[in-house]
Amino acid sequence: MAHSIAADRSSDSNAVAVVVGGSRGIGLAMVQSLVSRGWKGKIVATCRDVEQADALSALWQFMPDRFNVLSMDVCDEASIEEAVDEVKEWTGDSRVDLLVQCAGILHEGDNMPETSLARVDADFFRRNLEVNLMGPVLVAKHFSPLMITKRKKGRVPSVLAALSARVGSISDNGLGGWLSYRSSKAGQNQAMRTMSIELGRRGIICVSLHPGTVETDLSAPFRKNVKPDKLFPADKAAGMLLDVIDSLDTEDNGSFFSYDRKLIPY
Repeated sequence: MAHSIAADRSSDSNAVAVVVGGSRGIGLAMVQSLVSRGWKGKIVATCRDVEQADALSALWQFMPDRFNVLSMDVCDEASIEEAVDEVKEWTGDSRVDLLVQCAGILHEGDNMPETSLARVDADFFRRNLEVNLMGPVLVAKHFSPLMITKRKKGRVPSVLAALSARVGSISDNGLGGWLSYRSSKAGQNQAMRTMSIELGRRGIICVSLHPGTVETDLSAPFRKNVKPDKLFPADKAAGMLLDVIDSLDTEDNGSFFSYDRKLIPY
């Protein structure tokens, strides 16, 4: 059943995919992978600064009728509402069939994940919670009404996926450290699980996804001890995550999956 759901979704010329944080890293690779895998509908990529999204601009020139780039800050609720309105206007329909939330932070400026409790910085802790936890919740709040498929003829279940991290698992935490990031991702996982109960009743499959260690700016300072076969180029990571998304069925709603589709304990 899952494979027919994915096929019906990706082959529907009226379907709409939204990639949040699509200008770089895994988000950009997700956008490019959707195109290369033959997504037949429209694709929207959001980013904070459209003027700096050169790769997305190049893609827009290649397929302007089916691809659009919108400015959106996941921490600014007004900008999310504006993006939703733009999606409605551009597509001519109040519809989103796939939304992948890729925006997030691990380090920012001089702030790095804490190696001890003594290194916790209140402002950076708040920033982690704002981007990694509140951001996906606000995005879901405003985009999910466009994703409701229950009792809508011709539409298969939509997918709301958020990139998380294995370090957000509470029961899998045996190392400690990275307090602000772990807490924000654990909170994000709880939020996705909670939203899945409500949204699952409306025909939306909600999942958290762990991409592994990917060759992006996010992971750059932390790759030294990663085995070569566990360090993924962004395009490979995006492909594996889309494979997981394509495999989803309604019974997977509320789950936390790794890039290889193995369940991760909350």
